[in-house]
Amino acid sequence: MNLALKIEAARKARGLSRKELAEKVKRSEHTVKAWEIGRNRPSKHTLQNVELALDLCSGELCGGPLTIQEALKQLEITLNKIPSQRRDHAVNLISSLTKLIDNN
Repeated sequence: MNLALKIEAARKARGLSRKELAEKVKRSEHTVKAWEIGRNRPSKHTLQNVELALDLCSGELCGGPLTIQEALKQLEITLNKIPSQRRDHAVNLISSLTKLIDNN
């Protein structure tokens, strides 16, 4: 199944309209339609946001796993959506892990 069909199938499986998915990933409904008919492809970063919005595993839409650094960055973005007191500790831990991995 190609990327366009995967995005459409995942969106429909979650009962979302194109407009709802567009709002979740901060893109226009027209853009989502373009992805789903294969006219355009989302950027790597946007594709990761689409996966998050659709509660998919990293790389599930494009078929390839993320690097550790990409996964940590995605986790950091997700954690930034939770209350600050709980988030700060987790974000600091992720930042430390990222630095450790980058240095090795």
